[in-house]
Amino acid sequence: MDNVIDQLGTEGILVSPLRTLRYFDQQVLLYTEQEREDVRFAQAYINAAWLAIANSDLARGRIFANSAVSTWKTTLGSDSQQVIDFAVLAQEPSKYKLYGVSTKWSTAVDEAPRGFKLKDFEDWLWKREKPKCPGQLADLRNRRTFPGFADLPDENEVDPDFYKSSDLFTYRPRRHWCFLGEILDFATVIRLHMEIEDVDGAKIPLYFYTDSRGSELAPLRVQKGYTVAILYAKRHSFLYCEPGIRHESPLMIKVIQKLPTIS
Repeated sequence: MDNVIDQLGTEGILVSPLRTLRYFDQQVLLYTEQEREDVRFAQAYINAAWLAIANSDLARGRIFANSAVSTWKTTLGSDSQQVIDFAVLAQEPSKYKLYGVSTKWSTAVDEAPRGFKLKDFEDWLWKREKPKCPGQLADLRNRRTFPGFADLPDENEVDPDFYKSSDLFTYRPRRHWCFLGEILDFATVIRLHMEIEDVDGAKIPLYFYTDSRGSELAPLRVQKGYTVAILYAKRHSFLYCEPGIRHESPLMIKVIQKLPTIS
């Protein structure tokens, strides 16, 4: 997990911060389950603090930084350099050099909720989505259920926010997610190929690798302005074009004539 986080770099901070926050959340949960409050446990918190502050979330940034400082006090002592340096960050998170690079999560430093039970507070802190009640309509604004392309799992990684395993060899989805994209253009040479646009305005190639190479879709359903909905979509690195979606299962896609505008 450390290696995956290191590879995300700037992309993890600015392009897919929610997905990156999920990694930090998983790290903290794993350390907590193992009752390991060491320097790496503190580092997971400070990484989360940097991520939040870079996205202008001062409330979460301060809380994460305070958690890191508290752990370092226990493991290294109150006079350690880590405690001295990051106590300043916890006091004034806006002093962080990357503060405000993105304003996606903008909060004031005192906007943390009060009166929450511990579980509800942790859910708020890590931006965890609560499961919906049976029959409840989906919220199209919910980026956890309807992620943009940048927040999709990579097909070559086992993202713990999207997948789980009981034996460390076979993995299955931990939850449901659905990618939505508007059809901008399409063509068929060897297989059906679409150019689609996601909720963030990113233009993405979609190639059909089904047995019928996309011909299973009725021609009347393949129209500019229509929306494709793909269950369990993943990011794929194509050899000769930019990253996109390689679609293989006809059962996992629907084409919708029009979706309501989400503003």
